[in-house]
Amino acid sequence: MLFFVKKIFCDQIKAGLKTIEIRVGERYKNINIGDKQSINGHFYVKVTSKRVFNTKKELFAFLKTRHKKAGIPSLTAAKQAFKEMYPDTSGPYFAFYISMG
Repeated sequence: MLFFVKKIFCDQIKAGLKTIEIRVGERYKNINIGDKQSINGHFYVKVTSKRVFNTKKELFAFLKTRHKKAGIPSLTAAKQAFKEMYPDTSGPYFAFYISMG
């Protein structure tokens, strides 16, 4: 599967700074640990762990201490970015831990 991400996040992934990728929707449920995902069609990352959340509240509780690993400077910024990117979503919500390779 192909993950499209903004350039800033792409650069963070390449540098090893962004190690969590958040995705929303049923189409991501079949991604498993060990799968390789293409980032913008330029390079691959390996899924090393997967977390599934049924609600935004659960997702944000998870991100409370991990937002920087998702490339976001604060939990408030994470909530704002999420609202802008996924205004009308109802889940499921996925957090994929990723590494280069």
